[in-house]
Amino acid sequence: MSTNEIENILRRAPQPKPPGNLQQQLKAHALSVPRVPCPEMIVPRDSGSWLSRWWAALAPTVVTLACAATLTAQRKELQQLQSGTASGLSAVPVVIPGGGATQIAPDAQTASVAPGEELARLRNLIAALQADIAKLEQIRAENDKLRAQLSARSAAVFSPDETKAMEDARDRALRIECVNNLKQLGLAVRVWALDHQELAPPDVLSMSNQIPSFKILICPADTGRQPATDWTSYSAANCSYEFLGAQAPDTEPQRIVFRCPIHGSLGLIDGSAQMSIAKSHPNWIVQRNGKYYMEVPFAERGDNPASQESSNPNQ
Repeated sequence: MSTNEIENILRRAPQPKPPGNLQQQLKAHALSVPRVPCPEMIVPRDSGSWLSRWWAALAPTVVTLACAATLTAQRKELQQLQSGTASGLSAVPVVIPGGGATQIAPDAQTASVAPGEELARLRNLIAALQADIAKLEQIRAENDKLRAQLSARSAAVFSPDETKAMEDARDRALRIECVNNLKQLGLAVRVWALDHQELAPPDVLSMSNQIPSFKILICPADTGRQPATDWTSYSAANCSYEFLGAQAPDTEPQRIVFRCPIHGSLGLIDGSAQMSIAKSHPNWIVQRNGKYYMEVPFAERGDNPASQESSNPNQ
């Protein structure tokens, strides 16, 4: 069924007509219904005060006024603190090394200074600081010049002979210190031999309990070596002296145990130390069967007293 057919059917539907006196009947019926009086609403009267009736409206207003008063008081305190800080900072001086103290700003006029005046004041302050820095640089340059002059004078004070004498004295002091090291090492060998059938140790590391310090293993003239920090890190690079007396018996007192390659000093098995023998008397060193001995020729024993120079711990 199409839409047009449906519309035609609806148009042909019966349309009843209302009676002509329907309006008068409805009015008559409405007037005939009895009226029922409406009961009056009784509103109870509040016997309390006016504050109890208006507190809901007044509370927000009171809170707002309290907050405004608090904010006003805090703002006044903040302004007082700012003014006090400005007046306090204005009295603080700037201390310049070598240039005294410089006042930053006047105490009572800081808040009222115009921007142009403040800029001019800062420029003057910068100029004063630059002047002080220039003075400091000049003083430092003068000090450096004086140091250079003093160094040149101290180098020119001594004559060549005096300089050579000072170098010889320094070399002798180093040789004496080297001999003292050899004497302490010889003592360590003697102590170790007492517990090991009067024999010298096989190497330096075996005497770790008898050597009091790693410094005695370094010749004072040997600037290329550093003392070891502990025995676990010890190596041949931490010892200046040659160890030549491995397992040397106590019955060979002239047996060489240590030799300094720089000064030529010797440390013997009997604990003595001979200064510069390898350089001044190399013919006194004799090698037999891979062992080194110091033997003074009979013809030189009484002729040269310096050949008997030694350092014996028993003396």
